[in-house]
Amino acid sequence: MSSLNAFRAALLAHLASSLAPAGFKKRERTFHKEAGAVRLSLHLAFINHAHDFDVTADVAVRHHAVEERLAA
Repeated sequence: MSSLNAFRAALLAHLASSLAPAGFKKRERTFHKEAGAVRLSLHLAFINHAHDFDVTADVAVRHHAVEERLAA
């Protein structure tokens, strides 16, 4: 495993352990939490460079009632 892969894995592991007490579960690079009528999500993307990488994060709130209405 390259050192950059190790840093990415360490970052994801640290976030997983930090967010777990708040009820978030990790799946690949996304952390989800069911919160009643909504699902909260935090997603990370890695932008690779020759010797380092950038991390971008996006957050989302899925409103179950809206999704179900659109699917109907």
